[in-house]
Amino acid sequence: MALDAEGLAPGVAEALRISASLTPDAGDGAAGMRAAYAAERAWWNEPVIDLASVTDGVLNQDGRTVGIRVYRPGVSLPFGDAPLPALVFLHGGGFVVGSLDTHDRIMRQLCRRSRAVVVGVDYPLAPEHPHPAPLDAV
Repeated sequence: MALDAEGLAPGVAEALRISASLTPDAGDGAAGMRAAYAAERAWWNEPVIDLASVTDGVLNQDGRTVGIRVYRPGVSLPFGDAPLPALVFLHGGGFVVGSLDTHDRIMRQLCRRSRAVVVGVDYPLAPEHPHPAPLDAV
């Protein structure tokens, strides 16, 4: 693999350039940070990885609702009709930014490579929902 003058692979150099161009203005608050983060993450989510199914849903518990996205691999496991293993994924972003969309490719990769069902949780974000609201939703 060829490296650039700074010793970076071309894809890494391009990712750093794009990320730097999307740095939010500090005056934009949480909404601006979320928009910039979503724009930067969109680049990382391409190309889309095909799976057997990806389904959005909502869980209701104790008067609260939380969005989920369920990723199912297109595989069968060697132990017959046993259910597939599952992994619950909480996206990154420091409980302020991030969403199921910003971490879609990561969850698709986990599903495909682990051959497990992946359930992404779209927990509420701060500052609108301060601690411990995000964890309580999970």
